[in-house]
Amino acid sequence: MLLNQQITAVNMSNLPIIYKLCRMAKIMETVNAEVNWRLENTKVSPGFLIESLVISTLSCRKPL
Repeated sequence: MLLNQQITAVNMSNLPIIYKLCRMAKIMETVNAEVNWRLENTKVSPGFLIESLVISTLSCRKPL
């Protein structure tokens, strides 16, 4: 029955919504297409870094 189950609540805030909106807006793909960067010089794309900064800023956290 349902009485024996435990429910754990986790506050995810607005991060999943902001993440999905960034993906729908294709921020990472747009930045990667416009910026000249070499794959062999970095492990993380500039588009991913910008997308992370946008998500961090919109979630009321200090920028990375």
